[in-house]
Amino acid sequence: MTLQAQTVDSLATALTQAPARRTVITFNPLAAIAEYYAGDVETKVSPSATLGIGFSTVGIRDFNNYTALEAKVRYYLAQEALKGFSVAGTLGFATARENDSGYQICNFVCVPVTPDRVTRGTLGTELSYQWFLGPTQRFVSVVGLGVKRFLGREGSFDPVNIPILPTARINIGFAF
Repeated sequence: MTLQAQTVDSLATALTQAPARRTVITFNPLAAIAEYYAGDVETKVSPSATLGIGFSTVGIRDFNNYTALEAKVRYYLAQEALKGFSVAGTLGFATARENDSGYQICNFVCVPVTPDRVTRGTLGTELSYQWFLGPTQRFVSVVGLGVKRFLGREGSFDPVNIPILPTARINIGFAF
C-alpha cells in the first residue's frame, strides 16, 4: 500500500468543480439598514428556467407599511439556470395602509384614525444578472431592475400614488 499526497493542482480542480446548485436564497442587506427587507428564493426547474418567490416589506411610516409577496418565473438567456442574465415575470399581491395620517382634527379635538389596509394584485417584470462566487460556488450575488404594476381600480391603492412602481434588487445569498 502506498500513500500519495494530493497536489495543489488536484485540490484546486476539486474546489472549482463544485456540484451543480439547484436552489438560491438571497436577501438585500443594504436596504435593511433603512427598514426595507427584501429577499428571494428560486429553484431550478429546467436547464434554462427557475421558479421562485420574492418578499419585500417596508416598516417606515412614510411608505404606509408596504408589503409584497410575488411568484416569479425566471428565464436565463444563456440557458444555464441560476447563472448570468435573466428575464422574469412576476405575479403577486401588495398590501399597505391607504390613509396614514394617524389623526383627524374635528372641532379642535384630535381623534385617532385607524388607517385602512388595502391589498391589490401586482404584475411585473425584472431583468437581472446573477453570479456565483468563491471556490465552492456557494456564495451568490444578484443585481437587477424591474417594474411592477398594481392591478385593480386606479387610485384605490398604490404606495407612492402611481399605478406603476420601479423595483431593484441588490442581493447576496447562498446556493444549495
